[in-house]
Amino acid sequence: MDENKFVRREVAGETILLNLESGSYFTLNESGGKVLLMTLEGKTEDDIVSALCQDFEGANSSVVTCDVRELLSDLKHKKILEDADR
Repeated sequence: MDENKFVRREVAGETILLNLESGSYFTLNESGGKVLLMTLEGKTEDDIVSALCQDFEGANSSVVTCDVRELLSDLKHKKILEDADR
């Protein structure tokens, strides 16, 4: 994530991302914020899925994997994440 282009803040359990160029903003729920943070820390998709499954006892890992992939794809599509972030 280009920190010259986006500002990231945690507010009431949500992650707010403000695009400084366009003025548009995005919100992520607590889980989405964790996925973004772990991605920015260089965690692998498997690490992220494992961490989320531990946070949410009984979570189906295949469902979590699909959700993580969908979110990461959406963040890339919106140019919040780039391939270098993964």
